[in-house]
Amino acid sequence: MSYNTVNGQCAGAYPVAIPNVSMHGDVFLAWDNVAMGQRVKDCVVQKAKCNTAGTF
Repeated sequence: MSYNTVNGQCAGAYPVAIPNVSMHGDVFLAWDNVAMGQRVKDCVVQKAKCNTAGTF
């Protein structure tokens, strides 16, 4: 598989062009600010896998 290059040509090893696609998602944040901040600090910043309670 190959994505189109700037000039629309594919690399020789991948002759079939696939159109460029943008993937995104929308988020509705309804978290309590303190709870979300604690999870960001403890889980996201620490790159830790936390459970739904925000603990390890």
